[in-house]
Amino acid sequence: MCQNVPYNGCINHPQKVQVKGGPGERMAKAQKATFSLQPDLLTALDEAVRGGAAPSKNALVERALRNELREVRRQWRQAQWELAARDPLFKRDVEEVEQAFRGPDAETARAIE
Repeated sequence: MCQNVPYNGCINHPQKVQVKGGPGERMAKAQKATFSLQPDLLTALDEAVRGGAAPSKNALVERALRNELREVRRQWRQAQWELAARDPLFKRDVEEVEQAFRGPDAETARAIE
């Protein structure tokens, strides 16, 4: 497992879950979890499911959690880029790469015009 990620997972090596009907046709078994939620949130969850937002409460909560974790990972990556932007070694490396590819990039640009 990778280190220094914002939750127990790895943004560089995400776990793939097979969807039923997909390649290999196996589906990860869900595990039961217990959470306490505010009554207004539970009411909103019930209403959303009744309104067709998801086939079940579990499905809606899972989708919301996946979306939230995606945002956590995006914010973590953004913070890493901001740190890198202040790192002199990283900036020098980027400048060297840009300089090394300046000629080939210009050549490619001329070829596609």
